[in-house]
Amino acid sequence: VSTANESDNTVASVANANNYVNNAANNISTIDLFPLVGSALNSTLIPNSLFTSYTDHSNDFNSDTRSWLYRGAYTGEGTNSGWHLAIDKKPVPNTSTASISDITWNASIPEIQLFPNPAKERAYLKFNHPLSNIDLSIINIRGQVEFQASYTKAQDIELNTSQLTKGIYFIQIKTPEFLRVLKMIKK
Repeated sequence: VSTANESDNTVASVANANNYVNNAANNISTIDLFPLVGSALNSTLIPNSLFTSYTDHSNDFNSDTRSWLYRGAYTGEGTNSGWHLAIDKKPVPNTSTASISDITWNASIPEIQLFPNPAKERAYLKFNHPLSNIDLSIINIRGQVEFQASYTKAQDIELNTSQLTKGIYFIQIKTPEFLRVLKMIKK
């Protein structure tokens, strides 16, 4: 949003995104949301006076003072190494917001260990207490399910990872009480 009334924002369909940015791919490893030269997104910066009424206008979403060296907890920046995508929405005045301190611990959600990580031939899941009605999926970085299984009751699960290719996977653990996703690296 570039002004308080949003009158000069660029509005278009997602299908036309490549008219405005370098690469609007749906793959996180190739996405590059840096504005195209000559596109409607290239313009001059507006004064920040519209935003300075917020007491935390110079903070990122971690409540750290904004810095061009540290821009939040991100691990990648697309394919343009000089520009990081950062989305830091500010709350509308006089509305309710939640913060990490508002979350209470739920003891019914188990602690889960995944080891070794990175995995080679096998990986193991260990729960701090037995779980019932577990649906487990291994999902690749493209969102494709590589493995699925259901367990009536378990406290330890052995995963055969020998058939997986090297890369990043997500282990989705779902029970009637919770859904948890862990990241696993396959060597």
